Amino acid sequence: MVLCSSIFGKLNLRACRANGLFKISKLPSFSTSIQRSAQVMVRDALNSAMDEEMERDERVYLLGEEVAMYDGAYKVSRGLWKKYGDKRVIDTPITEIGFAGIAVGSALAGLRPVCEFMTFNY
Repeated sequence: MVLCSSIFGKLNLRACRANGLFKISKLPSFSTSIQRSAQVMVRDALNSAMDEEMERDERVYLLGEEVAMYDGAYKVSRGLWKKYGDKRVIDTPITEIGFAGIAVGSALAGLRPVCEFMTFNY
């Protein structure tokens, strides 16, 4: 389906043509090839997703306590520091508010931070 963006929101192509409205864009396409599914631990799925995004986009980086050299307290960031280095996988001190602020600020500047908090049970 092709959508048209206008001041009225998204409309279908027929409505756009009829009313001569603005910009026409195609919806993103997704692969429909289905491969065999496998059970994956949540931490492995998160690790794979972060690795995929870091490989795809140089603006993506990870910061948090023990995410680099120690591979994360729960091993979610396993192997990412070795692959992407100190500039994209950053160990932070135990200052959650501090590195949350760094993540927000860098996102406002156009980077794509992934901010890992070790635990919330205190």
